Amino acid sequence: MLILIFGIFVTFIAIIFIITGITNILTLIPYVPTKHEYIKNVLKNLKLKTKNQTLYDLGCGDSRVLFIAESLGFKAIGYENSLAPFLYGYIKKSLIKSKIDIKFQSFFKANLKKADIIFVYLLPFIFTRLAPKIKKECRKGTKIISIGFQIPTLNLIKFRKRNEEKRWPSVYYYEI
Repeated sequence: MLILIFGIFVTFIAIIFIITGITNILTLIPYVPTKHEYIKNVLKNLKLKTKNQTLYDLGCGDSRVLFIAESLGFKAIGYENSLAPFLYGYIKKSLIKSKIDIKFQSFFKANLKKADIIFVYLLPFIFTRLAPKIKKECRKGTKIISIGFQIPTLNLIKFRKRNEEKRWPSVYYYEI
């Protein structure tokens, strides 16, 4: 009986990873985890007031940015359409009784009107479709943090060069 349960569990995990792999291939958006220390540094560097501010993470993966944002005082909302990272984040949220909001859907379907800060770590080709959505839906003053890649059509307010020593990617800060 124990072998049967173990077999079912392993099959279930394998199916989740297969679905995740297929989703990553179809969307061309890979799961790339970001170091906790780096995320804290990026958020603190913007010197934002956190009380009553809402941070959206588009393509939130395992939700680590959301958990860190919550610990800094933000209301945190994330969108992820890759099953394994979403489930990991959702299970962790339940276990630690976090108030973050993780949605299993494409961020292209998200309503960005309530965002004060948008965090993205996406490949450049996504921005041709995402930047117009951000411009259309976000309020004046909304901050966008892009890790690693520039969003050419947005108003750049600050840039931090890649930190070779710590192996941290560049950060681009924008404002609508």
